[in-house]
Amino acid sequence: MCGIAAIVTKSELDISCRLKKMTDAISHRGPDGEGHWVSEKGRVGLGHRRLSIIDLSQSASQPMTILDRYVITFNGEIYNYLELKEKLVSYNFSYISTSDTEILLYYYHLFREKCLDFMDGMFSFIIYDKIEDKVFGARDRFGEKPFFYFYDANTHTYYFASEIKQFWSLGVMKGFNPELVYNFLKSGITFNPNDLTKSFYANICKIEKSTYFFINSNSLIEFHKYWTINLGEQTMEEEATSIKEIDFLLVKSITERLRADVSIGSSLSGGLDSSLIVSIIDMLDKQNSIVRNTFSARFNGFKRDESKFQDIVLKQVSSKGYFVYPDTENLLSQIDNVAYFQDEPFPTASILAQYEVFRLAKQNNTKVLLDGQGADEIFAGYYYYFKSFLNSKSFLKEPNAFLNYFWFVWNQNKFGMLSSLSSRSNLQVNSFIDKDFETYVRNKITTNLNTALYQSALNGALEELLRFADRNSMAHGVEVRLPYLSKDLVERAFRLQDDYKLRGFWTKWVLRKVAEKYLDPKITWRKDKVGYEVPQNNLLQEKIVTDTIEDMILLLKRDKYLNANTQFQDIEMDKNLQLRLFILSKFYN
Repeated sequence: MCGIAAIVTKSELDISCRLKKMTDAISHRGPDGEGHWVSEKGRVGLGHRRLSIIDLSQSASQPMTILDRYVITFNGEIYNYLELKEKLVSYNFSYISTSDTEILLYYYHLFREKCLDFMDGMFSFIIYDKIEDKVFGARDRFGEKPFFYFYDANTHTYYFASEIKQFWSLGVMKGFNPELVYNFLKSGITFNPNDLTKSFYANICKIEKSTYFFINSNSLIEFHKYWTINLGEQTMEEEATSIKEIDFLLVKSITERLRADVSIGSSLSGGLDSSLIVSIIDMLDKQNSIVRNTFSARFNGFKRDESKFQDIVLKQVSSKGYFVYPDTENLLSQIDNVAYFQDEPFPTASILAQYEVFRLAKQNNTKVLLDGQGADEIFAGYYYYFKSFLNSKSFLKEPNAFLNYFWFVWNQNKFGMLSSLSSRSNLQVNSFIDKDFETYVRNKITTNLNTALYQSALNGALEELLRFADRNSMAHGVEVRLPYLSKDLVERAFRLQDDYKLRGFWTKWVLRKVAEKYLDPKITWRKDKVGYEVPQNNLLQEKIVTDTIEDMILLLKRDKYLNANTQFQDIEMDKNLQLRLFILSKFYN
């Protein structure tokens, strides 16, 4: 895990100086070293900040060159690199390291862009081919690793970066993307599902996930998708077969994500997803050869605190639990830091608590954390998926499905969670914001469950959650690995029948059946869904927060995002919007 920078230009620029500024801006992503490389003609430059995880020696430093031809700057991990290396035995390559980065380079040498088909991992990288004078870059399937670019038309120059702040280090002017400001105010998101290349800033673009690109000697760039999910491959099979295969693939994914030459731990919320990972690691490591501490947030006195569930898991496994107790004072004290590292706004105070958990891991010398993100979007963990599930059902043939849906609505409303089904702000915005700007409608009913899951997993929502985790973890030099986002596991999950995901009163049915083998039933069959919630309403009562919200209303009215008559009283009941306004203030300058 690292941070990268790259410059591709047709002009005479001081590339070395610019690369240094870009890598200095992300020193937190790579505290273990830095490197820079510029081509002979000065047209291509690659920069790198290193967080040493696999092969801690200088041999694995970057930018890395092989065969005196290919140069790479790489951010991420290729988890199946050992298996891929075994397949190269007949080629008798002479390796300079034991890193996954070098294996990627040799696969590119042999297969060009088809090398991506072999990789199970998270990554963003750029390779320069000296002989063909061509640049090749790619981003992983789900967008776990960030990848941005800025094109300077005046100098015909592409700048590539891991984080947006790298462009600010070069003096690139900030300018908000109006439609995404609107989306954030309205729904708390900073993406446009109709164009996932857009960022919160008008002149900064994202490389889409599952995408590779080439830049030739004429500086022409071409983007191509290399992977997607086939929604028409659902298969009818015995439930026991599905459970067995999901179990096997999850264990395999966790096993590969335990490969590291540094200490490994786990995030533990107390929910099904993270608890299952912690328990499987315990099963795999009977010899206690891995230092596998867990890291959790707890909220004393908060009704949604999950401490008791964390304790249930920790009593079952040979892991030591570490805890952080964020309160209002702590959350307020960290918001400026979190805003700096995130680069783009975030919608809830849970992101502040997540930042504290990763800081706790850093304080306890843990460089790698396995985390449960992605399971909800793959195995149908949110209650609003019942809308799409039922949309393809006949209530005359399946009346129980209809009754079960209303049981869920009642149950979640009882726990104060009906907002997860429908959370739209009633704030009236000025007609200056044209309806065309409203690019996203939360929880839109899709024609079937798999389509809804596809929208969540590959159309922006999951990628935004991954952004929060990447920036928060890398702020502390900690790498997050996500076993539920293994390519093979995800493709297998999308082939499951719908009622193996949603069954009766239960979400994530097949994952719960897998968990029966590893977890206490109190975890496996929890009925409440807690989405890493924190007591953020306490924060909104602080005077500094309410004063800031008042100021933001004035600024947004000035810039015609809000109706000229909007007052604080108009949004007093909308706590989510209040928090978004407060967070937006940290970016609005």
